[in-house]
Amino acid sequence: MLHLVCWVVGGGYVSCRILVGRRDEVVLLTSLVFALSTP
Repeated sequence: MLHLVCWVVGGGYVSCRILVGRRDEVVLLTSLVFALSTP
């Protein structure tokens, strides 16, 4: 399954990734949590 996911990173930039499959979704969640927890 194909996904386009975007999230806000430091400085107000938006990071987008095209994800395929569950493995990449785990990577995305890790990146998202890191981005949210980083000032």
